Amino acid sequence: RGEKSDYLTADRLRKLATAGFAFGEKAQRETPWEEYFDKLSAYRAEHGKDPPTSHPEMGYWITKQRAYYNKKVDGDPKHYMTDEREEKLRSIGFVFQAGTRMSEEHRASMRAGLKKTFDDRLAEFVAWKEKHGHPYVPTVTPGEDKHLGRWVAKQRLAYKAFQGKEVSKKYGKLTAEQALKLSQAGFAFEASHIRRTPKDNVDATKPNEDQEYEQQNELEWANYEHSADP
Repeated sequence: RGEKSDYLTADRLRKLATAGFAFGEKAQRETPWEEYFDKLSAYRAEHGKDPPTSHPEMGYWITKQRAYYNKKVDGDPKHYMTDEREEKLRSIGFVFQAGTRMSEEHRASMRAGLKKTFDDRLAEFVAWKEKHGHPYVPTVTPGEDKHLGRWVAKQRLAYKAFQGKEVSKKYGKLTAEQALKLSQAGFAFEASHIRRTPKDNVDATKPNEDQEYEQQNELEWANYEHSADP
């Protein structure tokens, strides 16, 4: 009847069985580690180097071997890189470390950054704004403001999603409570007109653009609350 459903009804099961469908068989056999190793060995013998990670057949496998090795070095018990496999890969000159590896200190910093809540970051933003005299946290910086800058950039995109604009889902969507907290904190939802981060307190004696943004945000919230009234 044109109905779309993923459920296997009794009628569908009978049709599949009549067509010879094999219910118990796996769709595809997983290629054994040794087969990939033989292909890698042959590739290195011909080209004198490992295949690139973009290689359509071996790229993903090579990436996994390097990741497993790094886990083993870090002491992670779920590394899947046995001593035998490591020895075999070393015997053909496999490169375990491709490029610069992130330091343990850097990784610890990243893990700590990921654990912070919205309110934690909001408090950091407020402190930063009070210290510098403006809300334009640099969103791309290698310094100590890197994590806060990324968070600020994400909130701007999540705010656009809250407004109903088309934004990638990976940035999420602000809740009404979060958007209100940001607005009350003087967050600059729009910063496309800022070409470089202002100097500290540069606008202290000039017309305050932050106030204009806050007034605009308050107006938007007034319209939002009005439309939300029953």
